[in-house]
Amino acid sequence: MTQETVQAREPLTGGKDRFPMLDRNDRQLHVGDRIRAQVVTGPYGQTAIVETTVTRAHEPYGQIQVANTQGIIAFHYRNGVLMGRSVHKDYDHGHETWVEIIS
Repeated sequence: MTQETVQAREPLTGGKDRFPMLDRNDRQLHVGDRIRAQVVTGPYGQTAIVETTVTRAHEPYGQIQVANTQGIIAFHYRNGVLMGRSVHKDYDHGHETWVEIIS
């Protein structure tokens, strides 16, 4: 067993109270998780499916910036927990964003 498998992976948290951040299947996100996400990249239905890796343990604004796109994965609170799906409020028409762990 390698040292990496022995050590607990650091969970991803969000917001000032460091709530756990969950994917759309209600699984806890951790640093090093490979994730797939639908992000909003512009108004009028512009979205993209991207894959990236969780690289930080805490996202104070409840958003994961997605490299090489204009998109973000925006999280929202449900029952005190940051969830991996949201409706993006920055454009004329809100669109769903989501994240899921793929490995």
